[in-house]
Amino acid sequence: MNITTSIVDIGHGLDEHGVLGVLNFAVLATADTGETCRCDVSQIGGEYPPPTTPRTPVMAPIMAPVMEPIMEPVMEDITEPVIGQVLGEDGELHEQIIGTKVVGQRQIGERQVGERQVGERQVGEKIVGYQGGYTEAELLAIAETVAVTRDAHTAARSRLETMLAKPFVYTPPPVHVPTDAERKQAMSDQIDSRIAYVYSRYTRFQLEYELREAAAKAYKDAGYSGTPDELVKRFADNKELPYNVATDLILTQANQLRGAVRALGTLRMDKYLVTDAATIQEAAAAFDTTTAAVDAIDRSLA
Repeated sequence: MNITTSIVDIGHGLDEHGVLGVLNFAVLATADTGETCRCDVSQIGGEYPPPTTPRTPVMAPIMAPVMEPIMEPVMEDITEPVIGQVLGEDGELHEQIIGTKVVGQRQIGERQVGERQVGERQVGEKIVGYQGGYTEAELLAIAETVAVTRDAHTAARSRLETMLAKPFVYTPPPVHVPTDAERKQAMSDQIDSRIAYVYSRYTRFQLEYELREAAAKAYKDAGYSGTPDELVKRFADNKELPYNVATDLILTQANQLRGAVRALGTLRMDKYLVTDAATIQEAAAAFDTTTAAVDAIDRSLA
């Protein structure tokens, strides 16, 4: 049996002087049979070079699957009696039930045979990178140094070997079957996330857009005379457009984006049609209608 170790989940904090103050990470030992053991390590203080700029976390959503059960019917046989003739004590033939036969089936219930993913919902946020501050390579080097000093790798390996010496009994986790209310909320959250994504694509340079629109409006109000503001001039020159044509195009695009934001804000309120629907089928129909309208607006802005 082979055991390998690696450093995972590195995080750190800065003290009041901007120097690395706390380093937290974990050493993960993994056997080639698949079993793992985690050893958490926290280092306070230490002589490390400070980063050039303070770190800024870059956040990304953590998505969890929204599941629905897969059901199959539970059936029972439908039988009917088989009639035959038997000789009675009086010497006469009489009809009598001599058995039964299966003539069909009927459903008496249903049972769950699995589950499938119907969507995702956001359950939190995690740090996926840093802008400035320590690089991942610097943190790995620091973590390696601390891990060797604390014998964290050896501790993780020893703990895993102790665990493997005992019989391993696997207990499967309970299967959670989402309720209709949970499924409705998941669809409502997806509407928020979808519209937020559209916003993020077209409002990254919102202040710049507003300044360029104001410059274009001023140039139009001046009767397209003279040379426009540099924000309009550079746009027109690079697009090889006359100044008046570029000015009108900027104002048209600004009005289009403003109308799209207003339409998206209206559509986002339709999430309450999903959460307040009487049935899950009505909720799904409202969800499909809303997301289709959001996608159409997104395509119109592309």
